[in-house]
Amino acid sequence: MRSIGKILISAAAAALVFASCASGPSAGKTTVNFSEIQGKEWKLVEVKDPAVPITLNRSKMESDSMGNMYTIEFLTDGKISGTGAPNRYFGPYELGDGQAIKFGNVASTLMANIVDPFGLREYQYFTYLGSVTRWNVNGKGQLELYTANSAGTETVLVFSDK
Repeated sequence: MRSIGKILISAAAAALVFASCASGPSAGKTTVNFSEIQGKEWKLVEVKDPAVPITLNRSKMESDSMGNMYTIEFLTDGKISGTGAPNRYFGPYELGDGQAIKFGNVASTLMANIVDPFGLREYQYFTYLGSVTRWNVNGKGQLELYTANSAGTETVLVFSDK
């Protein structure tokens, strides 16, 4: 009988360990209302493109006077605005069911591009924005916009409001 008790205790402990490791909303996603995203300036920190992943060093960009590049803000009237590299842009967005989102045609200013921070070209950024399908806020409080690269492979734009 003692060995059965030990087995039951071990099984219960293992079940608790596995249950604590299960992925759920707190593992990678948080439940956030879209209104919590609106009205903040979000700065791009990473492009999770399987073909060409890019991590933007925001501290270096700030010190090189490029801290205002690759930003997005969701206004409450269904419009976005932000900065590429170096152009300002704006356009409409539409929320769908769940976390679905779609951007309309984005217009921008026409300044000449001198630098491509960390190899991300402005036209690539605008192309990514043009094919965004959904949004999420991850466990770190970062905004994720799900899009696709030129080959159609899912790509994630990761933004921080810090």
